[in-house]
Amino acid sequence: MEFLLSNKDLEIIEAANNLDFDILDDDSCVLKRADFSLHLVHQDLDTLS
Repeated sequence: MEFLLSNKDLEIIEAANNLDFDILDDDSCVLKRADFSLHLVHQDLDTLS
């Protein structure tokens, strides 16, 4: 699970809708990134919701 902060929100939303995920690796588009891919358990998801 990855959370992204961007100054180009509409561009990221459009890319995700078109399944074009290359833009998510573009540092000029993504300002901050948080990756929660290590050993998530159900309680972690409850905390995030």
